[in-house]
Amino acid sequence: MGVFEDSSVASLKGPKGGTHTCPLCGSQQETSPAPSYWCEHCLSIYTDDGGLYTRSGDEQYNFTESGWFRLLGTEKQLGTDRPEPLESGFVAFADVVQPLLDRCVGQLIWSGIWLLLMAVAWLPLAWGWWSIPDSLPWMMTGVKGVTLLFAVLFLVSLAMSGYYWSGLMMRSLLKPYLFPSIWEDIAAKAHSGFTDEVERLLNEEGVEDHPGLLTNLGLAYLQEGQRDKAKKILSRAHELCPSHPAIKALLDTA
Repeated sequence: MGVFEDSSVASLKGPKGGTHTCPLCGSQQETSPAPSYWCEHCLSIYTDDGGLYTRSGDEQYNFTESGWFRLLGTEKQLGTDRPEPLESGFVAFADVVQPLLDRCVGQLIWSGIWLLLMAVAWLPLAWGWWSIPDSLPWMMTGVKGVTLLFAVLFLVSLAMSGYYWSGLMMRSLLKPYLFPSIWEDIAAKAHSGFTDEVERLLNEEGVEDHPGLLTNLGLAYLQEGQRDKAKKILSRAHELCPSHPAIKALLDTA
């Protein structure tokens, strides 16, 4: 069992210098002693005792294209060259699910609009609220045509909504989105600027020395314009994982 199972971080042991092996991809690299290390091959963050700061249970975390340390959704093609520090190619899970939810709800709204228009066009005639003179047969044809058009648009919108919804269900995307793990909850609150809540959760959950989540807190303060506090927190994150280029790049720009 990894030392970070169930979103808890074990107390860091004394760092060891020399050769370190990434527990995720098995690559070895020579680094100076540090509490944790960055693997330039799989972009994970790990410790000497095999713990992964980029995995909580079955969930994968890393720095995303926006610079935040989040639960991962999809991974773009990284190519053969090592990506830039803030261009990891990773996309946040929430950035994958939210557009699908927006499209699903949007299509549901449109299906309701088409259904309403279909009712407005046909029901008054069907219920005898008004009638079309026999001398104007083209008007009946027009009403039927418009009603049929609205019915088709209603069915198309409903089918599109079902398509997006089934995609969310089949890929099991809703549960971690609606019921996020504590790591993603901390990241989301940091992204929203709830710095006091993030600090409380970091201490309560024992992840105050997690370099990725700590970086999120630094970015949250940076968003608020508190550069001195942000730089202090990012410096701490850099001390915890000095080989990570993204953390260093964020610190340099703070």
